[in-house]
Amino acid sequence: MQCSESLNQTKSWAHLLCHNSNFIQDEWLEAQVGSGCLRNPVHQPSRRLAHYGAKITLYSYRSMTKDIDGLNAFTGILKQLEILYKEGFFWGLPVADFQWGLLWRSQSPPKRRVGFPTWSWAGWEGGVWAAHPFDIKLPRQFPVHLHIWKALDGQLVQFFRTPQGTDEDANNIGVAFQNDPVTKSAQFTSTDPEFDIRVYPKDVPQKAGYLFVEAIAFQFIPDYSRPIYKTRERGKYELFVMSIRGTSCRIKIMSTDIELDPPTQQIKRQFLLLARDRREGLVYHYLLLLHSQEHAAARGTVLELLVPEDKLEVLKELEPRKRRVVLL
Repeated sequence: MQCSESLNQTKSWAHLLCHNSNFIQDEWLEAQVGSGCLRNPVHQPSRRLAHYGAKITLYSYRSMTKDIDGLNAFTGILKQLEILYKEGFFWGLPVADFQWGLLWRSQSPPKRRVGFPTWSWAGWEGGVWAAHPFDIKLPRQFPVHLHIWKALDGQLVQFFRTPQGTDEDANNIGVAFQNDPVTKSAQFTSTDPEFDIRVYPKDVPQKAGYLFVEAIAFQFIPDYSRPIYKTRERGKYELFVMSIRGTSCRIKIMSTDIELDPPTQQIKRQFLLLARDRREGLVYHYLLLLHSQEHAAARGTVLELLVPEDKLEVLKELEPRKRRVVLL
């Protein structure tokens, strides 16, 4: 439940909301106060990402006396959300919508919280906002290649994979989407070695929440030299022009991480493509920056790469290929 020390709940319209209230349909209002109090049943399965996102945002701005409680205190809320997510949660992320769960973004430079994996929002202190597609009811409308395994009792168990596109999907996404370099690269076998859980100390991958990910990766140098007029000087939604093979594209910063400062050395960075979307003639590529280590990679920041739908062939410049990566 949620309570307030500063008002009488019997006179609070927010606490008296019922599941059929018109107020609950208001997306802005729900983002501000949540869907009433948590005793209010959730009856909108098609909007489960919005319900989940609102809860982690409201929760993430709280401070924990003990870091170890970073996820424990959220367990009760996750139990309520299991009404919508029958497959449950893994380190605070919904299994059924795992690709969007990985794309959370920070609203202030986050501070690392020990004892949790870098890819989970629970592993960081500070306000967090969840990601979701433009049409929240169709989270996998534009499929990407993404397969994820976890360690369980010394074995790798696959618990998430993006579905294969259907004929209906093909009609929706159009010919350009079907024939672009990303779609083509997903058809090839990865040249990376197969995952071998034996290279890690016993039980470490399971206890530390390692993710074994097969996805399409990009390699390129983010260009922050040409900010678009009237963007914020720093932080979420800062937008830059980036030319790829002579085509004007966009890079959008989706968080306020300090690692987004222009690098002193022009080196290629590696990004995992976790989701795609489309709006007004642009294809949005949701990218997760990787920080490679000896046997694994840590989660970096989140960027959006916007490419004109009729120019998707320029993505060849970003060297898309199927990769196997371990996220810690």
